[in-house]
Amino acid sequence: MGIFVVIIVLIVWTVKYFLIDQHEEESKPVEEDISNPTINAVPYFTTYTTRNIMVAYAYLGGWIMKLNVSDSREKMKFIRLYFNRYFKGGYNISQEMTAALRYETNVETIINWLNRKMKETQDKRRLVEFLIALSIEDGTITQAEFEAIVWFGKGIGFTQVELEQWIQTKKDQHYRQQQSQQAPPVIRTVTKKQEALRILGADASISLIELKKLYRNLVKLYHPDTLINPSETEKSEAEAQFIQIVEAYEYLLESLS
Repeated sequence: MGIFVVIIVLIVWTVKYFLIDQHEEESKPVEEDISNPTINAVPYFTTYTTRNIMVAYAYLGGWIMKLNVSDSREKMKFIRLYFNRYFKGGYNISQEMTAALRYETNVETIINWLNRKMKETQDKRRLVEFLIALSIEDGTITQAEFEAIVWFGKGIGFTQVELEQWIQTKKDQHYRQQQSQQAPPVIRTVTKKQEALRILGADASISLIELKKLYRNLVKLYHPDTLINPSETEKSEAEAQFIQIVEAYEYLLESLS
């Protein structure tokens, strides 16, 4: 009987040891393979951090760029400016984009990750609009880019109508920007009354009583006689400024009377 008990204890102890050892092996954190930082390696893309969000942007940006390689230099410049604005933290943008352009992007992996981790609709929309803006950076959006963005956008929860509307809005904005850059500068003429108001620091709705009060205050402040031991240059500048004030006042006084 005693031997039988000993055997049972040994069996229980062996099984318990095996289960504990197996549990410890399974609970060990998966080491990330940073030598090949492709997002297709799912363990690299588990936690929802700013860096991993940036990696998603980088690989999706590389995916879109490979659909249309025209003006790649300008597109890279756009990405750099965008990342510096939204992803502050000293990340190596060139390294991220080099990897994104070198390795194949499994977009479905990103879509699944975004649907699990990115809960705010506005964050998803910002990502879609980033891809739209990147596509239009060369002045147009190709059919391949259009279809890719719509497919991706629908994958993270947006409708065809929403996506087409955002694409059209970005196209219109880009067109207006190009037109404004090509159009000759508009020369805005300033009327004499506007100039007089500017000199006195007055509002266009100033009344006659307010104008006279303002003028008295300006005379006290800017009359050349208020200067103490001025140089010839200072005296000359003060006199010129005072003459401007007087002329502006007289013009407005006449227009308001």
